[in-house]
Amino acid sequence: MACHCVVFARVWLVCTVYVLYCIITVSYCYTRILTLQAEYRNELFYPPYFYDFSNKPAIVSINGIRDGSQIIQVGYGEILTVEYGSDMLGGIGDIPVTSASIVAPSATTHSFNSNQRVVFLRVAGCNPDKGILQLATPPNPFIAPLQMYKLFLMNGKTYGNAWWVQLVDKEGVAKKGMA
Repeated sequence: MACHCVVFARVWLVCTVYVLYCIITVSYCYTRILTLQAEYRNELFYPPYFYDFSNKPAIVSINGIRDGSQIIQVGYGEILTVEYGSDMLGGIGDIPVTSASIVAPSATTHSFNSNQRVVFLRVAGCNPDKGILQLATPPNPFIAPLQMYKLFLMNGKTYGNAWWVQLVDKEGVAKKGMA
């Protein structure tokens, strides 16, 4: 059975960018244009601070809890006591911490994420010799709604490991703010 691919014949003659491939089978005609192929080459980019392991701050404990697999529950306007150290060196307080933030987990639907947020926490107190940092949680749910967040400590642009923190309404702050 003959396969007639006349649709692209005129384009192929005018422009040499298009190349025709015609596979002849019993009931199938396949035409392929090279400029419409999918791109399969990938490039991975890792920023320089990603490999800066010697300057990554590591959370050792939050409010005395040393198990990073537990979810730490805190209320609005409370103080978190974070003990930190070095990811590589294992020492306590031997790395400076310049800021701390909580990051909402991402949930993308149709390429749009209306819930993604990063909230930088206010440093209420710091003892770098002992590796203790006191962070104030957001004051109300308008800044950070009730949900789980990842707590990150940062040394400049270099971020360390993260722990799960859940903002809970212990004193009815959310209800008062909504009224």
